[in-house]
Amino acid sequence: KRDVSRVLTPGTVIESNMLDESKNNYLAAVVCKDNSAGLAFADISTGEIPVTCFEEKNLLSPIINELCKFSPSEVILNGEAKALQGLSKYIKTSLSSTEEVLDDEYFDFEKCADTVSQRLNKDITDFEFAEEKTAVSAFGACIRYLSELQKSDIKNITNVDFYKGES
Repeated sequence: KRDVSRVLTPGTVIESNMLDESKNNYLAAVVCKDNSAGLAFADISTGEIPVTCFEEKNLLSPIINELCKFSPSEVILNGEAKALQGLSKYIKTSLSSTEEVLDDEYFDFEKCADTVSQRLNKDITDFEFAEEKTAVSAFGACIRYLSELQKSDIKNITNVDFYKGES
């Protein structure tokens, strides 16, 4: 019997012969909740995950600025992020990235905190952004997505770098 060993998407490629070795291959998660946004950028090939969050009345511009910095090959979004006028067009045309809108439960704060604890064997309180709900949700969604698609251990994700985004 043959099983699927993993699902390959643009943001989950790890084979060096399929990557441009001169740049990172990021999977981005964008979570919006009211006037807050959290973003995580995971490169499974290097184990690097920059995470940020911010509060703004108009979230589109700072989200685009963050996406522009990392130029992800794939972006996962919650429903509220998808509803931002112009974001999908930017992702598809300016970044030439694929986007995937996932159910809002995928970005649930408690579930994301649990995912981080289970997959990385660290309590969410070990991270300096533990109180930033949208940052935790973006980070947890990235970890969950990678875990589900890779169908293997992702313990190489060790370099989590939190920085405060625009305000």
